[in-house]
Amino acid sequence: MVEDGPDLPVPPAWEPPEVMGFGIIGAAGLVVLFTVLTAVIAAFSSPNVPTGPFHGVTAIPGPSTAQTVLEATQWASILFALLPLAALGAVWWQVQGWTDVINDDDENVEEYTKAFGHLLRARLLGNVTMATFCLLIAATTAAVVASFSEDGGQGISTDLIAGYVGESGVGVATCLICASGIWAGLRLRSSVDSTFANGEAEPES
Repeated sequence: MVEDGPDLPVPPAWEPPEVMGFGIIGAAGLVVLFTVLTAVIAAFSSPNVPTGPFHGVTAIPGPSTAQTVLEATQWASILFALLPLAALGAVWWQVQGWTDVINDDDENVEEYTKAFGHLLRARLLGNVTMATFCLLIAATTAAVVASFSEDGGQGISTDLIAGYVGESGVGVATCLICASGIWAGLRLRSSVDSTFANGEAEPES
């Protein structure tokens, strides 16, 4: 007779903050994906050769590298940074709530196990959120550099300098928000890791 093995822990039910957090990050990922795909398709498409009544008109060349980068990074803005910030808020909510459950000696084993499951999920969401912040920093930097490169052949003018200053300011502000989010995400992950260590459980990588 084969003995039954130990019962595997059942993942806890999804809570509204978790659904909201992963939903926000998923939506942000779709925005990035389709924006980049659109730019890549436009970059590798054939030059527009007019036909019909416009036959004989010079063909329109494809976009430059700088134009392609600008198209691919249209999503990179200071408003986009609000999406991973909202997801990070969901992480914070879960970490604070379920850490209190683990630290409460009066909780039963079932609640204790459920708390670890939610903290694992929060840790994963935090890692994905920090990766999103890093991607936004890279895209913002690339967009600013591409914009400078695209306008470089127009000569120096007051309007051009003003545009450079404005774009640089928004880019720096966006990167600052991302850096703050990464710092907060690292602190939350450290808190989760400490909770796992105190509870003698190893977090998943």
